[in-house]
Amino acid sequence: MSYWGEYFHNSSTQRKIIKKRGECYNMLSFRLAIDGPAGSGKSTISQLLSDKFGWFYLNTGVLFRILTYYVLKNKVPYKTPEDQKILAKRLEETHIKLADNIFYLNNEDLTFRLKDKEIEKEISFISSLAVVRNKIFNLQQKLIQQHPFIIMDGRDIGTVVMPEANLKIFLTASAQKRALRKQKELFAKKQKNISLESIAESIEARDKQDIERELAPLKKAEDALFLDTTDMSIDEVVQFIEAKIMEKL
Repeated sequence: MSYWGEYFHNSSTQRKIIKKRGECYNMLSFRLAIDGPAGSGKSTISQLLSDKFGWFYLNTGVLFRILTYYVLKNKVPYKTPEDQKILAKRLEETHIKLADNIFYLNNEDLTFRLKDKEIEKEISFISSLAVVRNKIFNLQQKLIQQHPFIIMDGRDIGTVVMPEANLKIFLTASAQKRALRKQKELFAKKQKNISLESIAESIEARDKQDIERELAPLKKAEDALFLDTTDMSIDEVVQFIEAKIMEKL
């Protein structure tokens, strides 16, 4: 697991009564939305909170990676409006399944195939397409209905996907700090030939694309708590959000 790594977790424990520090809270559901830019620590924090509370965690970024992988692998055209009509029909053939921490596309296990450089390069554009976002949105809504206790992270969870969430967090950090975290993750994978400057430039370019895109841009929900993690440890961030959850329970 990387320092602020990104991965998907499907907890088998779904609780309708939450037991915490000897106390018992009767709840029918709790929805936690965590939004923020690339490298802000959304998935690491969401994973840890999922482990603490035993709630279902959906890493939305993985879903977009899956469809980006599908588009690139099958050479489906996607650049023009006409291309996107073809893409819409092709996406009808795709079936994403989530089970036991493994994600499948048409029964193909994609666990170790989603960090390809080509995916990194194209995911921002492909994930901005309406046909792609609609496909993911429908799956997200299905999972929300299936899991009353859910943590979901992304860029438009609190504004578009789950606006009725019990608690919304907008997680961020300086581009430099996010670049340092990414570099540490790459070093752990023995990828030491990428400069901090190039990582920071890539992050800033991704931020610009996410903020300026027409459909579901990255932005803080009006009722979300803003949390800058630049000078915070993982434990401090988890403890802060945990305290906010406990206030709501």
